[in-house]
Amino acid sequence: MEAIPDTRWEPKPYDWPELPAIKGRDEWIEGRRYLGLDVLARSRGLTDPATEQEQTPEALTA
Repeated sequence: MEAIPDTRWEPKPYDWPELPAIKGRDEWIEGRRYLGLDVLARSRGLTDPATEQEQTPEALTA
């Protein structure tokens, strides 16, 4: 009897040339996530209705 060769597909380093690009993209997304929270916190402080003073119109006289 002959041995049947193992023909399962196994990934090799050269099978995934875009792997560094994927890692770089993950780092970029993670950086954007934290930057987004920081920007959001600062922008809410600028436009939060509770911190703005309401402008009331002067009384109308007839």
